[in-house]
Amino acid sequence: MLTVPHHIGITVSNGAASRRFYHRVLRFPLLGASVARGPAHDTMYRLENAVNHVTWFQFQDQGVELFHLPRHPARDTDPAPFAKPGWRYAAFTVRAFDDFVQRLRDKGANPRAADTPEGRCALVRDPDGTALIFFEDPAPESYPLSAVTSGVGSITGIREAGLVVARPGPYIRFFDAAGLLNREVPASHGFLHELFEYSGDIVSEVYGRIRVIHLPGETFPEPADMFPHPREERIDYYPDLGVKHICYSCTDLRAFHAKASAAGVHFLFAPMRIAGGARMAYFSGPEGRVFEAMQIPAASRALSGFGGRARQSQMDLFSFVKRKLL
Repeated sequence: MLTVPHHIGITVSNGAASRRFYHRVLRFPLLGASVARGPAHDTMYRLENAVNHVTWFQFQDQGVELFHLPRHPARDTDPAPFAKPGWRYAAFTVRAFDDFVQRLRDKGANPRAADTPEGRCALVRDPDGTALIFFEDPAPESYPLSAVTSGVGSITGIREAGLVVARPGPYIRFFDAAGLLNREVPASHGFLHELFEYSGDIVSEVYGRIRVIHLPGETFPEPADMFPHPREERIDYYPDLGVKHICYSCTDLRAFHAKASAAGVHFLFAPMRIAGGARMAYFSGPEGRVFEAMQIPAASRALSGFGGRARQSQMDLFSFVKRKLL
């Protein structure tokens, strides 16, 4: 019942600065911003009197949302270390890879580029140190005006999210219960050694665009067991900086909630209606990492997808014209 990734959520320390970085430097198409508050959102974030400034970027049918919670400062302020349990990076595909990376250099983003068996890729860190990886997309471009602006580097979609775990064993059962036990990209992980300059052993598997990463040479504190029957509710503190969750589109959220709950998946709350007629729910992985499932009306999904493609085409055309004039 879960289909493809819908978006990745990232918490930042400065909403305005991060919004400029993601839009102007990384060229994420900006569609809008809002403020989320109230009892329902307190339940979602497990906070009191939360105010969440949300910025939404859309590329084709997928997106990224930035969270800034000024009333609740981060407790763990460094999302950069690779050898640390939790969501460690978000990875995307880009067209016109050379142009994209050169633009990052021109804007002072200092990309670490690599040519690996998995393809050409580059790592950039956002203003808070969160790792963002960009892979070359060999697929034909499908944006409007793509025949004109084909040489302009831009985002085409979500490739994967990287999750370092202390105990890989429970994740196979968890992904089976959540309906994500499907491989969509190769499990090869040579790019991790090169981009993160990590010399230790790495073992990884990919389930539904989530790369579960085990580092046999590292010793991590024993985490609480959140699957199949949690002893206690211990989840990521939402204001901590970095990748916070990956969200999947869901065809029938109520049915997914009932089936996954019966299989031992721990939900933070029952499916909740949000703006635009969509429904969403957060659920926890075996070590307390947050996942999201969202059911979106077809009309809303089509409208946002159109908006993302139109915004991307507008940005690409502006860049193309500016390049010709200069």
